[in-house]
Amino acid sequence: GHVNIKMEDASQLLEAVLSAEGKCDELELSLRSQRDEYLRKKDEQLAALKERSGKLQLKVDSMLARLTRGEEELEELKREQSREAETVEVAIMTEKEKLQEIHRSYDRLQTVVEFRSGPESAMPVPPLTFTLTDFDKMRQKDEIWSSPPFYTHLYGYKMSLQIYTNGTAHGKGTHISVFIALLPGEFDDLLMWPYSGEITVHLLSQKKGLKSHLPYHSSH
Repeated sequence: GHVNIKMEDASQLLEAVLSAEGKCDELELSLRSQRDEYLRKKDEQLAALKERSGKLQLKVDSMLARLTRGEEELEELKREQSREAETVEVAIMTEKEKLQEIHRSYDRLQTVVEFRSGPESAMPVPPLTFTLTDFDKMRQKDEIWSSPPFYTHLYGYKMSLQIYTNGTAHGKGTHISVFIALLPGEFDDLLMWPYSGEITVHLLSQKKGLKSHLPYHSSH
């Protein structure tokens, strides 16, 4: 079957179709324009956000850099304070040592003054004579005899004569052994060390008719 349309109706229908197509084109153009405008604004907003983000990142980087510099300066300050503290501590120790040395020097000087103000017997010096009594009894008991302390010279080395009445080492039982012992003295800090000098010991018999032994020399 078919439909018969009047020419007038067909013309109106065509106009309606064309009008609809025109409106669709206008709507499409409007939508495209709105879309483009929307995208443009979004791009602008995104660019603005990126710019703000970049500026914020720069601020953060600047703050981190300042913080890092501050930490480095603080560490350097700590190291400097530590060095200054060590320097001050060394200076204090040095001053303490100087003060101690002054005290020691004063004590030594005081000792010298006391010896100078005392009798000469307060500092016995060679030549000296010591008497050993009851030698036979001491030898039987294998005893060691020590002399009173003496000094090599005024304000010199302090010593003592020691005699092993029955000998010692290879001379045990056949000889007497003679030693000179160095003792801690009041003037040791004023003397040169190690000791270097010659000591002569004469063994004198107390019995009449017996010859004295030859002198014994000792060098150190």
